[in-house]
Amino acid sequence: MQTIMLVYITVAGWRNRLLYTVWRLWYDWHAWSYWGRYMIQWDVNALRKLPRHVAVILDVKKMRREYDADETVRKVIEVASWCACAGIPIITIYEPTGILISCNADHQGC
Repeated sequence: MQTIMLVYITVAGWRNRLLYTVWRLWYDWHAWSYWGRYMIQWDVNALRKLPRHVAVILDVKKMRREYDADETVRKVIEVASWCACAGIPIITIYEPTGILISCNADHQGC
């Protein structure tokens, strides 16, 4: 019985490692900046109509810490870069905590 459990745990561990490695490589490949712009264009080409204006509401409930300015700025940069690569000229960001207003252009004062 112990041998069966040992084999099962070993196989399950190798399976999880393999799945994690494949998932990590797949995600990293999508996150590479070189491929990102091509993937965004590929996604945009599948759309029938391209919006001229995108509005984004950042959810406060999903923040891990109460004052998470860096994560908020990262999300906004990701949305802005996606819209720039897609050719969407206008972005509106709704962020209820006011973190983005308190940050200046140099990202000082956050």
